[in-house]
Amino acid sequence: MQEETTFVLMQKNSDTGFLEKELGAYTIASGSELFLRGFMQEQDGTALVHLWLGCPRETEDWEFEAVYDYYDETALSPFVSSFAEEDGHYDPVWHITLPYLENPAEMSKLLNDIAAAHEAEIASVFEAIADKKDDYREEI
Repeated sequence: MQEETTFVLMQKNSDTGFLEKELGAYTIASGSELFLRGFMQEQDGTALVHLWLGCPRETEDWEFEAVYDYYDETALSPFVSSFAEEDGHYDPVWHITLPYLENPAEMSKLLNDIAAAHEAEIASVFEAIADKKDDYREEI
């Protein structure tokens, strides 16, 4: 378990792709190390936070698909607008979107809820797949 940290949320310009201004700095009690990156971007008049979630450790080759197979995205459904596995990474990564809340206390609570839910779910996944190596190991 990590000590609390600060997560800074920046606004991304839809036209240039550049991060333009800081929207807030939010204290995350635990699990912020699983936040790989994030920003807010307005899309069709709606302010959405894009957040990428990762794993607490590097996964072994056999664990990669097992983590995706056993991760229950409904653990985050009360908090997010969309949830997707993202290809192209060495370890499992999920891209989520959620509404940006202008009230700092509400935004902080939402980010903490997401961190706690993801941290609990990923711990549950690693526990569930601990004895699944033979099921996922590639035959040579």
